Order: sequence, then C-alpha cells, then structure tokens
Amino acid sequence: MEICLNSSADRRERRLEVDDLKGNFASEFTFLPNSQQSILEEREHLQVYLRIRPFTSAEHNSTESQDCVSIESADTVLLKPPSVSLSARLSVDRSLPHTGQRFQFSQVFGPETTQRELFEGTVKDLVRDVLHGANSLLFTYGVTNAGKTFTFLGPDADAGILPRSLDLIFNSIDERVFTGTGIKPQRCREFSRLSTEQQVEEAAFKRNLFRQLKE
Repeated sequence: MEICLNSSADRRERRLEVDDLKGNFASEFTFLPNSQQSILEEREHLQVYLRIRPFTSAEHNSTESQDCVSIESADTVLLKPPSVSLSARLSVDRSLPHTGQRFQFSQVFGPETTQRELFEGTVKDLVRDVLHGANSLLFTYGVTNAGKTFTFLGPDADAGILPRSLDLIFNSIDERVFTGTGIKPQRCREFSRLSTEQQVEEAAFKRNLFRQLKE
C-alpha cells in the first residue's frame, strides 16, 4: 500500500513539473506586448470586404447597368435580378413578392472608391500588425473580370494593395535593411555567405533579369 501511494505522489510531482515547464515556455514565446495583443484580440478574426466595380463605357452603352446592386448602408448591399430576367418581370406583379437578397460585409466600398482609400480602409492595419509580429492572410475572390487584378496589383500610376503593402513594409524597416551583397537568403530563415566571385555572378544575373523584365 505504501509503495502505491508513493508512486502516485511521484506521478503528481512529475505532472506539476511538466505544467511548470509549459508555463515557462509559453512566457518565452510571447512576442507581442500586452497592449498590442489586447488590440488584436478585440478585432474579428475574419474580415470580408466588398468592392463594387464601376461599369465601363462599353458596358453602359450595352445597357448592362440595370441597378442590380444597391448599397443600403456602409456594410450592406441589396442584390436584385436584372430587369430583363424572368424574376424581375414576375416581381412587377403586385400579387407576387419582390425578389432581392441582402448581404452584409465588414464594409462595402462603392464604385467611386480609390485605390488609396481601399488600402487604408482594409489592409493598412493588417500590415502594421505584421510589423509587430502578428500573422495575416489576405486574398481577393470574385468572378472573371470582377476587378481582382486591378485591386490587388493595379496599374503603375495607381498601385493596388500589394505594391502599397510592400512599400509600407520596406519604408518601415528601412534602417534595418541589409544593403550588402555578401549574403544570399535561402528558404525562409537561412542564408549563405557569398564569395567575391559569387557576388559578381549574382549581380550579373540580376542585371539580366531586370533587362528581360523591361523588354
């Protein structure tokens, strides 16, 4: 009986030691300050934004603009069937219910929204969180010709969210950027040191690559 009791006590002591180790390791891997952590926890984990693309002149001329999408508030849109559709023709009859569906998002951006306004209203805070050690994922979703490429990349004169995000990141770490050519990154966290000959080869490779991109 005494042997069994002692064995049980030893197991309890071992469990306590393991729990203590877990607590110590947890404190070691806390990257964010308490104030920053509380701000992140208060936000919703998933944000869904809707950007409504304006009609082109060709689409206006072909009468594709049929008021199918109506912005009711800052986060809600009403979708109605095209006026030439069967559902729209049936809804003209007052004896039948009007068709239409409402959808709610984190925020709705209308056709007049600029690239800068969209970036500052959606992605800018995510980039700042990343710079403070948080993880973020962003992707665009929509049918063909919905404006995903324009929103994500944009033209040279009106950059999208990706170039603006990279610009913010590199401007924020400008003083910590390594400007030498003797180190080459490998995979995610590794690097290799280059000899003088290897640095010359890397420089020539970059020049050729940029020349091909310009062509």
